[in-house]
Formats: sequence, C-alpha cells, structure tokens
Amino acid sequence: MNLCGDRIRVELRFDEDGIVKEVGFSGEMCAIAKASASLLLMSVEGMTRAAVAAIPDSQVLRNLEEPIRSNRIKCALLPAAGLRGAVRSRDGCGKPLDPVSIQADCPI
Repeated sequence: MNLCGDRIRVELRFDEDGIVKEVGFSGEMCAIAKASASLLLMSVEGMTRAAVAAIPDSQVLRNLEEPIRSNRIKCALLPAAGLRGAVRSRDGCGKPLDPVSIQADCPI
C-alpha cells in the first residue's frame, strides 16, 4: 500500500460517563490534515463517544470552510479516521479515565 507519509496520533481522555474530557493530536502531516485535526478535535470535548463516532465526513469537510480538491480529501479526513479509531478502541476497554491513543496513516 502506498502512503503519502502523513501520520496522526489522536489521544482522548474520557470521564466515567463516557464524555470526552481531553483531546490531543501529534504527528507528521500536511497543512490540510493539520487544519482539519485542529478544528475537528477542538470540537469534540464534551461530546459522548457515540456522538464523536457519528460525526460524518461531510461535517469534517465543512469545518474547513474552504473547498478541498478531490486529491486532498483523504488528507482532510485523516484526523477523522484517527478519532474514530480511538473511540472504537476505547469502547468497553480500560478504566474510564485511562487515555486512549491511536495512530492513523494516510493511504493514497
């Protein structure tokens, strides 16, 4: 599989009720992926796991407020893939306050 080289690590901390209390990201990524991550991840604090998992790709793209060329859509959606992976990895596992971290790579 070819990779563009973008990588993101998404970290979440939930409270005992399954509400996102802290969120962060790190990695090597293009400006579009970084902007998307910043906007997306600052919007999920205070949301439930279910609400985070249900954020549609169309909302992620709308958050950017600028049209994204078709060959860069995957860049813009990489943070959403990492976020969904972190939410899925947390479902039913670990103590509520344990942080969850997952890495996603951008396929081209």
